[in-house]
Amino acid sequence: MKYLALYRKYRPQTFEEMVEQKTVVKILQEALRQKKVGHAYLFAGPKGSGKTSLARIFAKGLNCENGPTPVPCMTCQKCLTITNGTNLDVIEIDAASNRGIDEIRDLKEKVKYVSVSSKYKVYIIDEVHMLTPQAFNALLKTLEEPPENVVFILATTAPEKLPATILSRCERFYFKPISITGLVRKIKEVAELENARITDGGAMLIARFSSGSLRNALSFLDQSITMFDEISEDNVRSLIGIPEEDVLKNLLYSIINNDSEGVLRIISSIGDSGKDGKVFINEFLMYLQDLITGKILGFEHLTGRKDQEVLKVMKDQAKHISEKRLVKISFIFANALNDLKFFPDPFFSIQLAALSCIDEEAAVTNKNAGEEKLIIEEKPEVEEKSKPEEKVPIEGSDTLGGVRLHWDEIVREVKKESPALAAMFMRVMPAELKDDLLILIPEKKFYIEMLNKQDNIDTLKRILEKVLLKEFRVSFVSPEEEKMFNKEEEIKKAEDLEEVKLVKEEFEGVVTDVAQVEEVEHNEKHE
Repeated sequence: MKYLALYRKYRPQTFEEMVEQKTVVKILQEALRQKKVGHAYLFAGPKGSGKTSLARIFAKGLNCENGPTPVPCMTCQKCLTITNGTNLDVIEIDAASNRGIDEIRDLKEKVKYVSVSSKYKVYIIDEVHMLTPQAFNALLKTLEEPPENVVFILATTAPEKLPATILSRCERFYFKPISITGLVRKIKEVAELENARITDGGAMLIARFSSGSLRNALSFLDQSITMFDEISEDNVRSLIGIPEEDVLKNLLYSIINNDSEGVLRIISSIGDSGKDGKVFINEFLMYLQDLITGKILGFEHLTGRKDQEVLKVMKDQAKHISEKRLVKISFIFANALNDLKFFPDPFFSIQLAALSCIDEEAAVTNKNAGEEKLIIEEKPEVEEKSKPEEKVPIEGSDTLGGVRLHWDEIVREVKKESPALAAMFMRVMPAELKDDLLILIPEKKFYIEMLNKQDNIDTLKRILEKVLLKEFRVSFVSPEEEKMFNKEEEIKKAEDLEEVKLVKEEFEGVVTDVAQVEEVEHNEKHE
């Protein structure tokens, strides 16, 4: 017999077999019971949440010989042919592959024909958001004037991409990601039916890594059954490439201790072991989520999800880190997840994220006596710089080009005091120099809040003066804010023009955009 993947073999076939989505199931069953069937439905939700499966079950409820019925018999010819995919009146269309207007025009022509042998003709259009604008327009005509006894079920993972005209003509149902509890229950049930041994830890890890998708969970279970005699937590980790709990624990300890070297060593070792960067960040975020949950609600809420030894460690960590800092670390790593694609080595992005979590003030306080002595020995250099008459500014230091030319040197000097701060300055661009105000644009907006801390600004100002022998004021801004500064400067220049002053006085107006002034000047020159 041909092998059938578990996610296909155990796909829900009745309303009762649906994993969660109770609200949607109840409403659809009630519509069938009262025989109040709409002509168009939208099923929206994440992948693997049961949208297409429930569409087929609803088609059985419509076309069962006892139907419309909330309880399809599963034994009549209609139910059996819908189950095995051979019913000619239940048509499934993959919009990702058939997204053009020709396919929808073909549907528009065929929808006019009466059903072959069923009470209802059902069209299930999967990933409907992939249709082209022209295809949507053609589909809209059919939805506006549907033939009798034709039902459309549109399924999508991105309802926000559908035109409002389509949305307004559908009864909308939103599917939630399946909970970890629901996935664990189904994983254990299927494992038992397949005579596979699985531990609680193994089932929990598969569920957590499945992102709320039953299809993902059963696919991972399928691979695990093939590979292992017993599906333990360690075996699942090795199969999927998930880092050990000890690695996650030690990384957070290094961040709590403000140990930059420890952070870099741990992340480098993960990268060298061939782990996937995205998988690592997701696991670390889950670890942080559990720690935040335990710290706020109590660690008893994690019983059954975490090993007792791991819970003991997490309780200890919770004593040494604030809720606010845990939230900040979580945001930094969530942003790093989006940054991975910009780096040839994704683990460099992870290193920068981890270093950004270091508390610089505490790190300086924790330096050993030898390092403090080295800082004291460097004091004479400060005394020499205190003589204003001996300061000789570097040629070009009062220009933006001069600052940019020496930026690498500035970052190296910062690194001597703070590797974490230097890592952020590596991703900063000197954008503009106005008198003594240096405007800097970080590559990512979330850096701005951290860099604008007074301690970090003071450090940079001190290093700028040390390298360029000139005092600067410093401001970190987003690209949008920098454009606004430029715009304000241009408006001020425009307001000084005599012709603009005359227009303002005559009409009691204000200059709102420099582009308008430039256009006036251009037209006047050509006249």
